[in-house]
Amino acid sequence: MDEQTSTSASPLNNESRRRRFEDSGKRVCREARAFGNALQEAIVDLEGTLREQLEQRPYVTLATAAGLGYVLGGGLASRFSKVLLNLGTRLAVAVMLRELTGEIGAHTV
Repeated sequence: MDEQTSTSASPLNNESRRRRFEDSGKRVCREARAFGNALQEAIVDLEGTLREQLEQRPYVTLATAAGLGYVLGGGLASRFSKVLLNLGTRLAVAVMLRELTGEIGAHTV
């Protein structure tokens, strides 16, 4: 008798599982489309920002891209690279501080 009950309940249970599976698949598709759209918008925004930076500060943008490519390419493995990065960072901070103090001085005069 238990076999008949489990056998007769099985098609209903399978149908319920199939519907839940379909619903989950549809939900995943909707969320994937929304994620794709959001990602596409972010890429467009990033492209606009990069173009703006390239027009305003072409040398800084080029140096940033070169440095990023160097790091991603595995260039930081050597001791010499680490020394160069340290030196470059100190130089960048010094230039930034000089510009900031120049701007502050210009506003107070």
